[in-house]
Amino acid sequence: MGFHFPGRARLDARGVKAVLESGFRLRGKSATPWLVRVLPARAEGGAKLAISIPKRWIKSSVARNRLKRQARESFRQHGIRQQPVDLLVSINGACKTGDVPARKLLRVALTQLLDQAAARTVTTAA
Repeated sequence: MGFHFPGRARLDARGVKAVLESGFRLRGKSATPWLVRVLPARAEGGAKLAISIPKRWIKSSVARNRLKRQARESFRQHGIRQQPVDLLVSINGACKTGDVPARKLLRVALTQLLDQAAARTVTTAA
């Protein structure tokens, strides 16, 4: 049985708007298209996540859904889930998702961005 992404970990439309208005951006290296916007949450509780992968950049729905699953899995396994932070993960450009090494590189790049977000939210909270 697979992992069910709980509703309490999903970022709603008002949360997405707040992240876009006042959150900070983290970008990967030039080779990775991931973009993570982070807003330290005011209330206690776990992290909330929203994922945006537009059809403009990834035409295949199968590839878009695969990237979303990978992003959710990276979020699930990462320690940032315990921090009060709102995250908006998106793709900022076209990327190759067909071959397995590219998918692994994308997941590694997203994990590195989540590490940066966790480190930066800890320093801003202190």
